[in-house]
Amino acid sequence: MYILSQVCAIIAMIVLGSTYIIKNKKQILFLCIFSSIMYSLQYFFLYAYTGMIINILGIVRAVCFYTYSRSGKENTLLNLMLLELMFIVGTIFTWDGPVSLLPLCGLMIFTYATWHKDVKLYKWLVLPVSVLWITYNALVGSLVGWISESILLVVGIIGLFLYYKGNTKETEIVSLKE
Repeated sequence: MYILSQVCAIIAMIVLGSTYIIKNKKQILFLCIFSSIMYSLQYFFLYAYTGMIINILGIVRAVCFYTYSRSGKENTLLNLMLLELMFIVGTIFTWDGPVSLLPLCGLMIFTYATWHKDVKLYKWLVLPVSVLWITYNALVGSLVGWISESILLVVGIIGLFLYYKGNTKETEIVSLKE
């Protein structure tokens, strides 16, 4: 089961890493759904149930945001607050001590980043999210998860650099809209 968990982590990392580079919100959200499925399987195989539940709830989040994005409707602050509350409840039910706060905080920050329209904010916020997941993966024994999140941190930094390099005009605003 351990090897299977690590294969899931590699697939999830590749898919999630691609979201750090692209600018299209629909593509980002669709890929977040798939990566969350793979991360959920990884943590299931590791018996790290908080990580599994947090990622399953991340699927719900991404589906909600993707649906809103496709319909052209705005995501409201109420939607964000309800999702964040759902994450807290999910963490309470799978509480495994203070280590459970790491994926919770990571998901809450990532949710805000994907809820917000600003690509620049997304690219900045994925950095602390990676640090939280690096720590969680180290504590639950996912070597590939730890390595993949470390790689994602580097990819996130590169994505941020490319964003600024490609947006040299002060007046140019790129958002997570189509």
